[in-house]
Amino acid sequence: MILVIVLIIVVIYTAFSVYLASRVLASYPQKINVSADLVAPTHEDITVNGAQGAVLKGWFFPGTNGKLIILVTGIKQIRANVDYFGVDLARELNAQGYALIMYDSRGHGESTGNVTQGLLESQDVVAVANFAKQKGFLGKDIGIIGDSMGAISILMAADKLQDIGALVIDSSAARMKPIIANVLIQQNGVWPIFVPGTFMAMKYIYHVDVNQINPIDHVAMVPNRVFLFLQSNGDTTIPVNDARALLAKANPQSKLEIFYGGNHIETYKLHPEQYRKVVFPFLQQQLNK
Repeated sequence: MILVIVLIIVVIYTAFSVYLASRVLASYPQKINVSADLVAPTHEDITVNGAQGAVLKGWFFPGTNGKLIILVTGIKQIRANVDYFGVDLARELNAQGYALIMYDSRGHGESTGNVTQGLLESQDVVAVANFAKQKGFLGKDIGIIGDSMGAISILMAADKLQDIGALVIDSSAARMKPIIANVLIQQNGVWPIFVPGTFMAMKYIYHVDVNQINPIDHVAMVPNRVFLFLQSNGDTTIPVNDARALLAKANPQSKLEIFYGGNHIETYKLHPEQYRKVVFPFLQQQLNK
């Protein structure tokens, strides 16, 4: 009888852990219900071949200053990145003369591929940067802005983006494991006992090892890279101390801009003027070297 009870407990634990892992790695396919015309009237639909056969769909907007910005979104967001006010930011950047690439991350919007919390997404960022080069832009003339999962993906590829002119990192985790655990426990009410099982299911069933998602280690790989880190002090998803830890590992000329008030990825959304005063000069400086 005891053996049967133990077996039932193991089955329930395993099944629920697999379910939680599937939710952590869930895809968010959807039709694009935002018009590119909200950014600029002239654009082109693009397709980029991402990692492991993923097909990434997006928009390219031509510019006038010879520079290009790639916008990389967070989890659950399509290329318009509504929670980040991505269309408004893109419109401002394009008005300043920047060409733009906005795309759906793998498993989101109209892009295919599995969500991997930054592992394959980082390779996709490199693929999009290479696509921009095929468009005729030099690496030094390309800037990349990413928020949340997008920022994590950029950092995970930092050593492969060393020729890229500017990297803006908004609300990135230093290490992903405690962030996912916090989201499961604090935001979703999952009992802590299920967290190790979730990580095991992610690794052995979905082939995503959360122990490998450590952006802070990749920051240390590029000592010559000057980063601009952005973070809201009230972020309850990724704490401000993660940004401070990333800054401590970065080139001393890197900067952390803290936005007081607001939660996760609410930097530009709530403080557009502060964002402009920090991000726009950084792009101009880094992309005009």
